[in-house]
Amino acid sequence: MSSISRRLSMAFNRDKCVFTCIDTNSHLIIIVVYIDNFLFISKFLKFIKSFKLQMSSYFKMKDLGLTKWILQIELNHNVPSSITMLSQFQYIKKIIKYHRIADSWSVKMSIDLNISLSLLAMPKISVTKY
Repeated sequence: MSSISRRLSMAFNRDKCVFTCIDTNSHLIIIVVYIDNFLFISKFLKFIKSFKLQMSSYFKMKDLGLTKWILQIELNHNVPSSITMLSQFQYIKKIIKYHRIADSWSVKMSIDLNISLSLLAMPKISVTKY
């Protein structure tokens, strides 16, 4: 593990589960550790495969393929165009159902577009009193 651990560095001081690694070709990989799962993020699939191979010599690993869900965010991958879209649609549906507002509907209100609203005069409050 020494060759890997020498190349790993903590990505964020506050987040102890995000690491980065740069290979000899200056390719960057981001490693996210969540409980007993690894998430590898890089522009270069070849680098991810090589890094996973190195890691598998130290850890028992199973490749679960492309990530489809993480922290209630859905990931949709378009591999040929190198685009990954993030969606919270299912999470929002769950929140709407939980709060029982699924049967609500929007209301259109007509408003004159030429109206200009002014700020209300607010009394000054001394924050030192509180």
